[in-house]
Amino acid sequence: MSGVQNHQRARAFERRLGTILATNHRPYVVSFVRSAHADYYVAVDPCFAVRLKSKRPDWLVRLNPRDRYHLAAESAVLSGSHRRYAFLSDSHKREFASAYPLDPERCEVLPIEVNPSFKRSASYESDRRAARNKLGVAEHQLLCISAGSGFRTKGLDRSIDAIAALRTRGIDAQLLVAGDDTTGPFERQAKVAGIEQHVRFLGGRSDLNKLFFAADVLLHPARFEAAGKVLLEGLAAGLPIVTTDVCGYAAQVQLSGGGVVLPSPFDAASFVDAVLTLTDAEQREEVAHKACAFAATLPPNAMAEHLARSVIAGYEQSRKVPC
Repeated sequence: MSGVQNHQRARAFERRLGTILATNHRPYVVSFVRSAHADYYVAVDPCFAVRLKSKRPDWLVRLNPRDRYHLAAESAVLSGSHRRYAFLSDSHKREFASAYPLDPERCEVLPIEVNPSFKRSASYESDRRAARNKLGVAEHQLLCISAGSGFRTKGLDRSIDAIAALRTRGIDAQLLVAGDDTTGPFERQAKVAGIEQHVRFLGGRSDLNKLFFAADVLLHPARFEAAGKVLLEGLAAGLPIVTTDVCGYAAQVQLSGGGVVLPSPFDAASFVDAVLTLTDAEQREEVAHKACAFAATLPPNAMAEHLARSVIAGYEQSRKVPC
């Protein structure tokens, strides 16, 4: 699509899609992006209107072409009397409902699912030892991990500060960072804190499950997160979690007893204190047991299967509506 900036390419795509759809007889459009052409909108991003309101005043939004476009696109996809909506979590749905008058009858929350490869197997202990040996991490060291792209959104700066604080208290804490993003600012932060040797940036990884088996604590102090699939993966791996209540799946962490959920507003000292509660190996194993028990109840393909059924039902219903 033409356009230098993302919103320009999105506008070009929307126009092109409209042209294509005009030549088709009553298509049924499933969209994972903000599109006025959608019949079934799967919201995978946070509510733009809510996020924007917390970041910039209205007058500044009106001057910003990117903000204007995305706000208009979101407003368009969340209007109309025929469209159906799917959200990733209850909190995700509530966020959109706080900004738009949604019809509850046309909204649904998708069921959660977990990748089976993250669940502990009979070989867990040997897999853990092998992974830690490969990483060069001793058993006495507290290995923390941050996973996911969009480092600032995921709160990586908060995790680096926490590692520094833990080390000043005599805890041999290490941090693995798995995900794709610009590392420079965070490498500099670690260097200023004097812990650059204890923070490793691994890039995007296809073996994240093995890293989870090796780790002791998952740090996910996100600033916002519509769902947070990594939290479910952490629960499946029996990896104790410290996260924030702004994450959609923080509710599952709370419900399972698989970690600590920090209330808003974020407090750095409370974050460090929460990690400190998980420095004891016996405490971590107790939390891990609860996490694994909860994850065992989660089916592997519940979300995909539910989506397929909803799309088919929506399509069949649309055929019954007169042109």
